[in-house]
Amino acid sequence: LLQAYKLIKRSPYLRNIMMLIGRGQKAVNACAGDQGCLPQQQPRSRQRESAQGTWQARGIYLSDDISRMLPVELMTLGHTSLKSLWHARRAERRLMCYQYDGVLPTHIPDFDLQAANNVCQPDLEVRLQGPIILCLDTSASMKGMPELRARAVVLEATRVALQG
Repeated sequence: LLQAYKLIKRSPYLRNIMMLIGRGQKAVNACAGDQGCLPQQQPRSRQRESAQGTWQARGIYLSDDISRMLPVELMTLGHTSLKSLWHARRAERRLMCYQYDGVLPTHIPDFDLQAANNVCQPDLEVRLQGPIILCLDTSASMKGMPELRARAVVLEATRVALQG
């Protein structure tokens, strides 16, 4: 546990995270020094081409998508002797389906390039040390060093929160 704690103390990224947790304090120009900045998102809506759009049929492809299934496949499902064949083809994803081309409106977040390049505005005000919700994974997949590192992060976060 002590080795994991020393690893956390040496990591500049983990130090930045620890600086942002805890009880509330305001800091002006929190990006000063070698700490770096977290990229800021400026979300905007735009359209992108999508295979799930329903503007025009482009062709036929094999799938198990019932909503795009051709009428001939539906007839196969309705026939008593071919019903089991339809279920087998669906399990194998071999039903003939329409392939559509279209455009869907989506919300795609874009990152501010200045923030991504660690360039900050001098009058940027950041609220440091916000609330903490800690979750510690102690499942079998975390046994050994990963669990020790996670416990060290939890202990350091608790120490920083109680200090400030």
